[in-house]
Amino acid sequence: MLMAEAAARPAGRISEVFSSPARRQAAYDFVEHRGVNSDTVVDAIGDACARDCRPEGSVLVVLDGTSLRLPDLQRAKGFGQLGTYQYDARGLKVLNTLALTTEGIPVGVPAQRYWTRSERARRGYRSANERESMHWRDAVDDVSARFGRLAPRTALHFVADREADAWLLMRHVLEHQHDFTIRARGTRKVQVGRRRIALQPKLLQQPPVARLWLHLPARCGRSEREVRLELRAARVPLVMRDKHVHERYTRELTVVWARESGRPPYGEKRIEWLLYTTVLVRTARDACAVLQRYTYRWRIEEMHRTWKSGVCRAEEMQLRTVEAATKWASMLSAVATRVERLKQLSREQPEQPASSELSDIEIQALLLLKNEEKKKNETIPDGIPTIAQAIRWIADLGGYVAGKSSGPPGSTVIARGLERVTWSAKVIRALETKR
Repeated sequence: MLMAEAAARPAGRISEVFSSPARRQAAYDFVEHRGVNSDTVVDAIGDACARDCRPEGSVLVVLDGTSLRLPDLQRAKGFGQLGTYQYDARGLKVLNTLALTTEGIPVGVPAQRYWTRSERARRGYRSANERESMHWRDAVDDVSARFGRLAPRTALHFVADREADAWLLMRHVLEHQHDFTIRARGTRKVQVGRRRIALQPKLLQQPPVARLWLHLPARCGRSEREVRLELRAARVPLVMRDKHVHERYTRELTVVWARESGRPPYGEKRIEWLLYTTVLVRTARDACAVLQRYTYRWRIEEMHRTWKSGVCRAEEMQLRTVEAATKWASMLSAVATRVERLKQLSREQPEQPASSELSDIEIQALLLLKNEEKKKNETIPDGIPTIAQAIRWIADLGGYVAGKSSGPPGSTVIARGLERVTWSAKVIRALETKR
């Protein structure tokens, strides 16, 4: 019931979600009750994700670290330091995972790791289990165990950005017998006989296996544009070592180098991605598939934006303890994922029937609202709409303005429309119950 209310009217502050005093108090009692462990909430959300992934032969699991900046002016809530000491921000650190279909459609959040930083982290050497990187390995363990228990026939392929370029993490994934695609943080060396040589010069000797155009969305410090990439690939014995204990480990992996050809626009950096993957690359299509998997990593950034500051506004919560904040944040992450799933389905699989994602009563409510607010020259067809048509109607109800320069509906207008549809569906259900 609490999750349904949060999905109907997502917000960081519980007082904005629950209009009924009784339900509002029940929500506070739940998140602040010491008998309800936050791990139980995270596990319930993860188990639901794994069950939803059962029909899939393979899923992508994107790993990404982030933080929730939360208000704590009196420093009495137990939140930890974020960023530099001069920045003086407080909150929670999070290692998030997002399960995607192989077409890049969000399914759910299979695991989350929350922690707080101490005021003064110990400097100097720290063992592997004392560094924050351990949370990445723990998340891999959580996802692997959960899918092994609830979706054992679904293969896992982990995807991550440069933070995951750590030999302990890559070896951890390999020990679990999963695949990965990870962007390189630096250039590792290759073992050739008794010599170790630089990887990049070796790749330059390889002819491009594919050339393609890729659409880059706008990001912080980067404008939206189309880029032409050249892909080179090689299967190499990659040398990985831990500089703390000077341990060396060699593993044969595929390296795909995507590099922008030509001169980038003025003020833009050349796109250059070096990707490590366990998958063999024999053809141009294989190389393009590796690059495509890496671009799906952006989906977790979109989910984080929807979760933290967009639709769910998790960073506005006013809860008083780490445990309470973790429970509520976990619940909001599931809500954010559903909004992102609907958005991506409408773009990637537009012909899918709306009944695959929306209940019959939600479709009934949507048709009722849309017929009430349709334009003069607009005709609402009979029958079950497609997912693209349903999401467009939902976005219209949320205030979407389809101008010439407008892109497809985004998360905010979809969430606004869903709120209206959800409450209308509740009214319809209540009226049918009284008959």
